Amino acid sequence: TVTLNDVDAPNFSGVPGTITVRNIGLEPYTADNYDLSAEYYTAQGGVISVGAFRKDIVNFFGPLNRVATAEDIAAIGFAEEYIGFQLTTTTNVGDAKINGTEFNFRQPLKPFGGFFRYLTVFMNGTKLKLEGNSPASFNRFLPLALNWGINYSRRPLTLALSWNARGKQNQGTSTTQGADADLYFNPALNMSLSASYQMTPRLALFLTGTNVFNEWRTLGRYAPSTPKYARRSSTNSYGSIWSLG
Repeated sequence: TVTLNDVDAPNFSGVPGTITVRNIGLEPYTADNYDLSAEYYTAQGGVISVGAFRKDIVNFFGPLNRVATAEDIAAIGFAEEYIGFQLTTTTNVGDAKINGTEFNFRQPLKPFGGFFRYLTVFMNGTKLKLEGNSPASFNRFLPLALNWGINYSRRPLTLALSWNARGKQNQGTSTTQGADADLYFNPALNMSLSASYQMTPRLALFLTGTNVFNEWRTLGRYAPSTPKYARRSSTNSYGSIWSLG
Protein backbone atom coordinates (compact mmCIF):
# COMPACT_ATOMS: atom_id res chain seq x y z
CA THR A 1 0.00 0.00 0.00
CA VAL A 2 1.42 3.36 -1.05
CA THR A 3 0.01 6.85 -0.47
CA LEU A 4 1.59 9.57 -2.61
CA ASN A 5 0.91 13.29 -2.23
CA ASP A 6 2.36 15.91 -4.56
CA VAL A 7 2.71 19.43 -3.21
CA ASP A 8 1.93 22.09 -5.83
CA ALA A 9 3.93 24.71 -3.94
CA PRO A 10 6.74 23.18 -1.82
CA ASN A 11 6.70 24.32 1.79
CA PHE A 12 9.51 26.12 3.59
CA SER A 13 11.52 22.87 3.79
CA GLY A 14 11.48 22.48 0.00
CA VAL A 15 9.97 18.98 0.13
CA PRO A 16 7.95 18.49 -3.10
CA GLY A 17 5.65 15.81 -1.65
CA THR A 18 5.19 12.89 0.69
CA ILE A 19 5.27 9.12 0.28
CA THR A 20 3.80 6.75 2.88
CA VAL A 21 4.51 3.11 2.13
CA ARG A 22 4.22 -0.30 3.80
CA ASN A 23 7.62 -1.92 4.26
CA ILE A 24 7.26 -5.40 2.73
CA GLY A 25 10.80 -6.20 3.87
CA LEU A 26 9.99 -5.65 7.55
CA GLU A 27 11.30 -8.50 9.68
CA PRO A 28 9.13 -9.82 12.56
CA TYR A 29 10.42 -9.01 16.00
CA THR A 30 11.01 -11.72 18.59
CA ALA A 31 11.34 -11.59 22.35
CA ASP A 32 12.68 -13.61 25.27
CA ASN A 33 10.25 -13.15 28.17
CA TYR A 34 11.02 -13.65 31.84
CA ASP A 35 8.26 -13.59 34.46
CA LEU A 36 8.30 -13.93 38.24
CA SER A 37 5.19 -13.71 40.43
CA ALA A 38 3.93 -14.57 43.90
CA GLU A 39 0.28 -15.02 44.88
CA TYR A 40 -1.51 -15.36 48.20
CA TYR A 41 -5.14 -16.44 48.49
CA THR A 42 -7.10 -15.34 51.53
CA ALA A 43 -9.62 -17.41 53.45
CA GLN A 44 -12.44 -15.13 52.24
CA GLY A 45 -11.70 -15.81 48.56
CA GLY A 46 -9.50 -12.79 47.97
CA VAL A 47 -6.10 -12.68 46.29
CA ILE A 48 -2.91 -10.62 46.69
CA SER A 49 -0.26 -10.94 43.99
CA VAL A 50 2.88 -9.13 42.88
CA GLY A 51 5.03 -9.76 39.86
CA ALA A 52 7.91 -8.57 37.74
CA PHE A 53 8.73 -9.27 34.12
CA ARG A 54 11.27 -8.48 31.43
CA LYS A 55 11.09 -8.66 27.65
CA ASP A 56 14.29 -8.65 25.58
CA ILE A 57 13.17 -7.79 22.05
CA VAL A 58 15.15 -8.26 18.83
CA ASN A 59 14.31 -6.45 15.55
CA PHE A 60 11.90 -4.05 17.27
CA PHE A 61 9.75 -1.78 15.08
CA GLY A 62 10.13 1.96 14.67
CA PRO A 63 9.05 4.72 12.29
CA LEU A 64 11.29 5.91 9.45
CA ASN A 65 10.63 9.49 8.39
CA ARG A 66 13.21 11.17 6.21
CA VAL A 67 13.86 12.75 2.83
CA ALA A 68 14.03 9.87 0.35
CA THR A 69 17.39 9.02 -1.16
CA ALA A 70 17.99 7.33 -4.52
CA GLU A 71 18.43 4.03 -2.66
CA ASP A 72 15.12 4.50 -0.82
CA ILE A 73 13.25 5.23 -4.05
CA ALA A 74 14.76 2.23 -5.83
CA ALA A 75 13.77 -0.03 -2.92
CA ILE A 76 10.07 0.84 -3.29
CA GLY A 77 10.13 0.75 -7.11
CA PHE A 78 9.54 4.46 -7.76
CA ALA A 79 11.07 6.60 -10.50
CA GLU A 80 14.03 8.87 -9.76
CA GLU A 81 11.76 11.95 -9.98
CA TYR A 82 10.56 11.11 -6.45
CA ILE A 83 14.00 11.52 -4.89
CA GLY A 84 13.68 14.26 -2.27
CA PHE A 85 10.11 13.43 -1.25
CA GLN A 86 9.41 12.95 2.45
CA LEU A 87 9.32 9.16 2.98
CA THR A 88 7.37 7.60 5.88
CA THR A 89 7.44 3.88 6.60
CA THR A 90 8.19 1.35 9.35
CA THR A 91 11.54 -0.34 9.81
CA ASN A 92 13.45 -2.58 12.19
CA VAL A 93 15.38 -0.33 14.60
CA GLY A 94 17.31 -2.92 16.62
CA ASP A 95 16.89 -4.19 20.14
CA ALA A 96 14.58 -3.00 22.91
CA LYS A 97 13.85 -3.91 26.52
CA ILE A 98 10.68 -3.71 28.56
CA ASN A 99 10.90 -4.07 32.34
CA GLY A 100 7.69 -4.12 34.30
CA THR A 101 6.14 -4.60 37.71
CA GLU A 102 2.51 -5.41 38.48
CA PHE A 103 0.26 -6.06 41.43
CA ASN A 104 -3.28 -7.25 42.05
CA PHE A 105 -5.42 -7.05 45.17
CA ARG A 106 -8.99 -8.25 45.59
CA GLN A 107 -10.69 -8.84 48.93
CA PRO A 108 -14.27 -9.41 50.11
CA LEU A 109 -15.02 -7.47 53.30
CA LYS A 110 -17.13 -10.21 54.90
CA PRO A 111 -15.01 -10.39 58.09
CA PHE A 112 -16.12 -6.85 59.04
CA GLY A 113 -19.75 -8.01 59.20
CA GLY A 114 -22.87 -5.88 58.84
CA PHE A 115 -23.13 -3.83 55.65
CA PHE A 116 -19.49 -4.62 54.74
CA ARG A 117 -20.22 -8.30 54.15
CA TYR A 118 -21.79 -7.35 50.82
CA LEU A 119 -18.71 -5.43 49.61
CA THR A 120 -15.61 -6.43 47.68
CA VAL A 121 -12.73 -4.05 46.98
CA PHE A 122 -10.04 -4.39 44.34
CA MET A 123 -7.00 -2.62 42.97
CA ASN A 124 -4.43 -3.54 40.32
CA GLY A 125 -1.72 -1.80 38.37
CA THR A 126 1.16 -2.14 35.96
CA LYS A 127 4.26 0.04 35.52
CA LEU A 128 6.62 -0.33 32.56
CA LYS A 129 10.12 0.94 31.89
CA LEU A 130 10.72 1.11 28.13
CA GLU A 131 14.24 1.11 26.71
CA GLY A 132 15.32 1.14 23.09
CA ASN A 133 16.84 3.13 20.25
CA SER A 134 15.33 6.58 19.81
CA PRO A 135 13.07 5.58 16.86
CA ALA A 136 11.66 2.56 18.74
CA SER A 137 7.87 2.62 18.57
CA PHE A 138 6.42 2.02 22.05
CA ASN A 139 3.03 3.55 21.22
CA ARG A 140 1.20 0.28 21.96
CA PHE A 141 2.62 0.15 25.49
CA LEU A 142 1.08 2.07 28.37
CA PRO A 143 3.86 2.96 30.87
CA LEU A 144 1.49 3.30 33.85
CA ALA A 145 -2.01 1.92 34.42
CA LEU A 146 -4.01 1.73 37.66
CA ASN A 147 -7.50 0.34 38.27
CA TRP A 148 -9.46 0.27 41.51
CA GLY A 149 -13.04 0.01 42.65
CA ILE A 150 -15.71 -1.48 44.89
CA ASN A 151 -18.53 -3.97 44.28
CA TYR A 152 -21.77 -4.34 46.23
CA SER A 153 -23.72 -7.58 45.88
CA ARG A 154 -26.89 -8.39 47.78
CA ARG A 155 -29.57 -10.09 45.79
CA PRO A 156 -31.46 -8.87 43.93
CA LEU A 157 -29.16 -5.82 43.54
CA THR A 158 -25.57 -5.69 42.26
CA LEU A 159 -23.59 -2.44 42.00
CA ALA A 160 -20.03 -1.76 40.86
CA LEU A 161 -17.93 1.42 40.77
CA SER A 162 -14.47 1.45 39.17
CA TRP A 163 -11.81 3.97 38.29
CA ASN A 164 -9.09 3.80 35.64
CA ALA A 165 -5.95 5.97 35.66
CA ARG A 166 -3.60 6.11 32.67
CA GLY A 167 -0.16 7.66 32.57
CA LYS A 168 1.28 9.66 29.69
CA GLN A 169 1.45 7.51 26.56
CA ASN A 170 3.77 8.17 23.62
CA GLN A 171 1.91 7.79 20.32
CA GLY A 172 4.93 8.14 18.02
CA THR A 173 6.84 10.85 16.20
CA SER A 174 5.33 14.19 15.21
CA THR A 175 7.66 15.59 12.57
CA THR A 176 5.75 18.86 12.15
CA GLN A 177 7.18 19.93 15.54
CA GLY A 178 10.73 18.84 14.74
CA ALA A 179 12.79 15.70 14.33
CA ASP A 180 12.76 14.84 18.05
CA ALA A 181 9.08 15.69 18.70
CA ASP A 182 6.43 13.14 19.67
CA LEU A 183 2.67 12.90 20.02
CA TYR A 184 1.41 12.07 23.54
CA PHE A 185 -1.82 11.11 25.21
CA ASN A 186 -1.67 13.03 28.48
CA PRO A 187 -2.56 11.32 31.81
CA ALA A 188 -6.27 10.68 32.34
CA LEU A 189 -8.64 9.41 35.01
CA ASN A 190 -12.21 8.25 34.45
CA MET A 191 -14.93 6.39 36.31
CA SER A 192 -17.33 3.64 35.26
CA LEU A 193 -20.35 2.12 36.94
CA SER A 194 -22.69 -0.80 36.45
CA ALA A 195 -25.86 -1.91 38.19
CA SER A 196 -28.28 -4.79 37.78
CA TYR A 197 -31.53 -5.71 39.48
CA GLN A 198 -32.93 -9.25 39.31
CA MET A 199 -36.68 -8.61 38.98
CA THR A 200 -37.67 -12.26 38.39
CA PRO A 201 -35.67 -15.51 38.10
CA ARG A 202 -35.56 -14.95 34.31
CA LEU A 203 -35.61 -11.17 33.98
CA ALA A 204 -33.06 -8.56 35.08
CA LEU A 205 -32.70 -4.84 34.54
CA PHE A 206 -29.19 -3.43 33.98
CA LEU A 207 -27.49 -0.08 33.60
CA THR A 208 -23.85 0.60 32.65
CA GLY A 209 -21.93 3.82 32.21
CA THR A 210 -18.35 4.50 31.11
CA ASN A 211 -16.49 7.78 31.57
CA VAL A 212 -19.37 8.86 33.81
CA PHE A 213 -18.17 12.45 34.29
CA ASN A 214 -17.10 12.89 30.64
CA GLU A 215 -13.45 13.53 31.42
CA TRP A 216 -11.81 15.13 28.39
CA ARG A 217 -8.65 13.70 26.80
CA THR A 218 -5.73 15.96 25.93
CA LEU A 219 -3.18 15.36 23.20
CA GLY A 220 0.23 17.01 23.23
CA ARG A 221 2.74 17.41 20.40
CA TYR A 222 6.16 18.59 21.49
CA ALA A 223 9.90 18.13 21.63
CA PRO A 224 12.00 18.45 24.80
CA SER A 225 12.73 22.08 23.86
CA THR A 226 9.07 23.05 23.29
CA PRO A 227 7.86 25.52 25.97
CA LYS A 228 5.06 24.19 28.20
CA TYR A 229 2.48 26.71 26.96
CA ALA A 230 2.87 25.38 23.40
CA ARG A 231 2.68 21.65 24.11
CA ARG A 232 -1.07 21.06 24.00
CA SER A 233 -2.29 20.00 20.57
CA SER A 234 -5.98 19.31 21.19
CA THR A 235 -8.52 18.60 23.91
CA ASN A 236 -11.30 16.19 23.00
CA SER A 237 -14.59 15.15 24.56
CA TYR A 238 -15.60 11.60 23.72
CA GLY A 239 -18.69 11.77 25.91
CA SER A 240 -20.14 9.40 28.47
CA ILE A 241 -21.49 6.11 27.15
CA TRP A 242 -24.58 4.64 28.79
CA SER A 243 -26.48 1.41 28.22
CA LEU A 244 -29.83 0.40 29.67
CA GLY A 245 -31.47 -2.93 29.04
